[in-house]
Amino acid sequence: MTQYLGLIQQGLFFGFFLTLLFAALSYFLYPLLQHKIRSLNPARQSDILLFWNMLPVLASFFILFVALLPSLLEMLGISTDHCLGHPEGHLHFCLIHLHAPSNSLFIWGPALFYLGFLLTVVLNLCVDLCETCRFKRKLNNFNPEKIAADTFLLDTDTPLALSCGLWRQQIFLSTGLVNNLSGDEYDIVIQHERAHIKRRDALKKLLARGFSLAHFPALRRQLLCLFILSNEQACDNASVRQPRDKSTAAELLVKIEKLYRGHFFSQSALTSGVMSPETNILAERIHNLLNNKNPQSSSFPLILAMIMIAAALFFGHDLIHDSLEHLMFLLSIFI
Repeated sequence: MTQYLGLIQQGLFFGFFLTLLFAALSYFLYPLLQHKIRSLNPARQSDILLFWNMLPVLASFFILFVALLPSLLEMLGISTDHCLGHPEGHLHFCLIHLHAPSNSLFIWGPALFYLGFLLTVVLNLCVDLCETCRFKRKLNNFNPEKIAADTFLLDTDTPLALSCGLWRQQIFLSTGLVNNLSGDEYDIVIQHERAHIKRRDALKKLLARGFSLAHFPALRRQLLCLFILSNEQACDNASVRQPRDKSTAAELLVKIEKLYRGHFFSQSALTSGVMSPETNILAERIHNLLNNKNPQSSSFPLILAMIMIAAALFFGHDLIHDSLEHLMFLLSIFI
């Protein structure tokens, strides 16, 4: 493992600047694309915003992987030595021609900072995961009664309707809410929470909150707020089966919001509900229900675009590999 220390140092060093680059690009591009994104179907918005929240970290990891691909292919016997044409003393960024770690503070500084950032992301994910588990255990204090395969009724006057869990997800309703709902309203609430489960929104929110730490704080807040809003709007749309149910669902949102005020006892960022600690999204959810005319759009164009970008980078691995090595050479001259 020690022989790879220099490569790890190089990867962390480049990862720092690549992540910073994509965070800066996101910061300047978001105002230009915000209105276009918000004009899309909420389900499509959610997919794009999840990817954008994770973009700086994922893009830096992917580019570093692509840069190491020539040496990986050589180790697998698929290609010949990609470094044969380099002059003696050439600085390498590959799995075969390894260098000892640099003693330069200019290299170690960004590398250690990026390592600390990655550890912070992992810690943030672990903390959110623990908060979810702790909150689910807290629900057990209210004597949950199983009323359906995936639904439990809590004995509390606090009005609650939420889906909880990351892998084994369940719906929790409270007597304080159910006793105030009509039959149609109850069905809408259940369909909304089942949509959260089907979409795995709790897991997506955990990933978005963790990986979005790479964004500038102001942009991170906007991306997370819009991501949460698009999730709720997508589930609102899924809960409405007939056009005439839209007004019922909109009135239900107002009704539940009034019940929640002064009662909602959890501020967990992973709790799905009408009131969110990040933003007051009630008005925009109602507007979406009453004015949304967009059908559920296919995610195929988005997936196709991502595949094309990945393919372009993948097949351009030699160019990316050489570019990073030449950058290292230029840096070695000045440090």
